[in-house]
Amino acid sequence: MQPNASRATSTFLSSQPRRRTSGLQPEDGRPERHIVRSWRIPLLMAPPRDGLSFGQYRASGVESAAMPLLAFSASGVRFPSWSMTNAEWDALKAEYRELRLTASCCSNAVVPVVSSRGWRFYRHAPGIVCDHRESPEHIVAKTLAARAADDLGLDVTTEACGPDGCWRADVLIRHPARGWSVALEIQMSRCPLDEIERRQAAYAADAVRGAWLVGFRLPDYEPNRDLPLFRLVPLRNGILDPWVDRGDGEPTSISDFVTLLLTRRVVLREPPSHTLSLSVVGSPSTCWRCFQHQILLVSFVNAPAGVLAPKGWLLAKDLAKVSKIHTAYRQAVPMLLRTVPELTVLRPPRRMEAQPDLQAYCPTCDAPQSLYRLSQDLLDPLRQRCWTLQEGREWSLRERVRPRWDWPNGPVMDWP
Repeated sequence: MQPNASRATSTFLSSQPRRRTSGLQPEDGRPERHIVRSWRIPLLMAPPRDGLSFGQYRASGVESAAMPLLAFSASGVRFPSWSMTNAEWDALKAEYRELRLTASCCSNAVVPVVSSRGWRFYRHAPGIVCDHRESPEHIVAKTLAARAADDLGLDVTTEACGPDGCWRADVLIRHPARGWSVALEIQMSRCPLDEIERRQAAYAADAVRGAWLVGFRLPDYEPNRDLPLFRLVPLRNGILDPWVDRGDGEPTSISDFVTLLLTRRVVLREPPSHTLSLSVVGSPSTCWRCFQHQILLVSFVNAPAGVLAPKGWLLAKDLAKVSKIHTAYRQAVPMLLRTVPELTVLRPPRRMEAQPDLQAYCPTCDAPQSLYRLSQDLLDPLRQRCWTLQEGREWSLRERVRPRWDWPNGPVMDWP
């Protein structure tokens, strides 16, 4: 991270996958990937014949049916539903008994089917119970993510298991030449952040880069490179059309987002490093005795979390109660006064009964300045300035922004 940069960024991936044009050609002669680039599909499957609404359809229980997207023949041949042409799928429907297809999720027998909306998936054979459960939103999102990765020429597997079954990825993506692996997790059901972190650690232990698309808010999540987590919204205008929310209300289709993610165009924008360093916070004021301009030291920012600084803010009057920060401040005072001569100095009050609270003292006449009942002007973040204890670097609280994930606006063009 560069200290002099206005904002640091890092990409989701450090390498760039190459794009491959699929050799599969449907009957109309267009490459298969162009058929799935734009999705405005109301439902994964046709609604019940009695015409239930989407909400009623979900409540009917159909959403819990297990519908894998990948099957294997008895000889181990893969049949990914997301990348097969219409002709190949029709041929598979005619031969699946001889091939003895089994599901990737549970290794039980499955049948290739197509919904009236054109979605391909595998249905378990009659009488077979599978513990794997997915909602229509989950299946649609997983299909679109797998197809977007496949369009980039990457190796794609759904319901992929890790060594010894320690993890299962909704979509596992591998670069055929560069060797990196990415697990896309689509988490629609509510899950605590610590559980997501535990599962992410399991991916990291096997050198798999994990990325999460979650259908709910996690207020405690702070964007960071170790846990890429993005907000997935399943509906658009009442239609099942998953999109990723960047936070500005502009929808990015899941197909475009996965393409951006895997081609290093999703970046983590972080605040400059000096805005995260322990710093003094001062406000312009006037000494009550000599009427000279001074900068009243009112607080410390980026302090280690504690009882007196639960959110990283420590009041200047409480400095003596936190010994480590007090020691760091006293060591930095000579440097701070060289950098900011008009900055007030914190010392114990002359009245012994007032200790252990500190007072500020005017740098010109050494008159004590009260740190109690400060005016709103002194507490206005727009007027306050900060200086790091490490090197005295000046910065503004407006620079102290939260990290966020960002990516380009507009439709995704072909990536070379």
